[in-house]
Amino acid sequence: MSAPGLIAAEPPVAVFRREKNWGATTSLTILIAGLLGAGYAVTMPPFQFNDEHAHFARSYQISRGEFAGHPDPKIPSAILMSLLRYPEGFESRSAPRTSATDLFAGGGGESGPAEPIGNVRGLRFFSHGVLACQVYWTACYLPASAGIRIVRLLNMTPVAMLYAARLMNLLSFLAAVAVALMLAPNFRALITAVALMPMTLQQAVAVSADQMTIALSLVGFALILHAREHPVSRRYLAMVFVTVPLWALCKNSLWALPLLLLIPRTQFRDKRRRLIFLLAVTVVTITGTFAWRTITSDAFAQYAAADLSRGVDFYANARILANHPLAVFEDLVVFAGPGASIPGLIRQFVGTFGWDFHPLPLTFAYVELLLVVGCIERNPKPFTIGERTILFITFAAALIQVYAMLFVIDGAWQAGHYGFRAAGVQGRYLIPFCLAGFLPLRQNAITVPSRILAPAVLFASTLYALLSLVIIGGFFYP
Repeated sequence: MSAPGLIAAEPPVAVFRREKNWGATTSLTILIAGLLGAGYAVTMPPFQFNDEHAHFARSYQISRGEFAGHPDPKIPSAILMSLLRYPEGFESRSAPRTSATDLFAGGGGESGPAEPIGNVRGLRFFSHGVLACQVYWTACYLPASAGIRIVRLLNMTPVAMLYAARLMNLLSFLAAVAVALMLAPNFRALITAVALMPMTLQQAVAVSADQMTIALSLVGFALILHAREHPVSRRYLAMVFVTVPLWALCKNSLWALPLLLLIPRTQFRDKRRRLIFLLAVTVVTITGTFAWRTITSDAFAQYAAADLSRGVDFYANARILANHPLAVFEDLVVFAGPGASIPGLIRQFVGTFGWDFHPLPLTFAYVELLLVVGCIERNPKPFTIGERTILFITFAAALIQVYAMLFVIDGAWQAGHYGFRAAGVQGRYLIPFCLAGFLPLRQNAITVPSRILAPAVLFASTLYALLSLVIIGGFFYP
């Protein structure tokens, strides 16, 4: 029986069963992603993902019930001492191996006195990174903090907490990939290629705010693509209503809102109800974003003050960007350093590793694979010109937002041009919205069904991820 106001609406579960969206290839994809992710989680030495010290400290705070970020964060001194054992990037290629003692001996050290994180001097980026993490939405760290909480109850060491956090991150990522593949079977090859990319797998297990941002992006894209192609129920639209604000709150991903326009009018009783839905989601998303900004205002003020002390004025940069946007963006793109140049962004998007962004081979070949898959994967309901425009605008808006936000918090005037003081825009920041860039490439002249293309992509992606894993292992453990 159809729900009032919807076309052929039925519970999503029934739709899934009828279309047999879960097949052997999907099961194999999840299994391989899990094994590869576990490989990256174990192979990367403790705290050797970028800024993992700071993200771990924030996850640890949340595991203790400190859900809202606040100024002057504190952590038990024993935890801080454990963090100091691992540098921000190894100076040599021989990483210390994790032993049973590192995991089980000595306990968590939580009984000791709490120490302000600002007092830590042994790590160059740690104090600044923790202040930045106080501003991120709590849900970005929930899987990692859950893993830390479990290990804390077992009185295991901080290193054990780190690996538990990585494992919980991996499990939540696998769940997101499974949902995405099930909801959007006509995009299975492209989703597989993005999910098994070395940088995606690294971010899937690293303790950082990127993990949940990528996971919710995969789910969000799949929810909207499914609603674009199939009749859905009110419950399904309610699920979209809830997911989009949660998605947008992850690292301020407000660029996701235009994607709602891909949900056709036929999913609603009339244009008025569609407009109400779109406005309601937008208002809730923006309100939630500003509410979180208000809750963490004190933490943000301390973060801004800390940056001002090292020569970065958030508010001055915001005024410069507002008054001279074209000049700023031209300098950031044309006069970018090696790491922030377009080739550098592509390498970091596909796969680098470690604090110094050590490159992996064949990154441009993998981008070519993504472009080909984006072009030829068959879609029974081709995108219209209007839909392609929406996707392109989403990708462009996300890219501009990333550059603008990074310039505000890290911008500087150097050698006669605007630039970044530190690493600036990194390729991994593009992963959450990259689907909006690949989807408009689809054409109808030469196409391959997902059921044929997905296994081939799975094979190629798996080989490349394995090669990258071997290279990373050889670097740290020669």
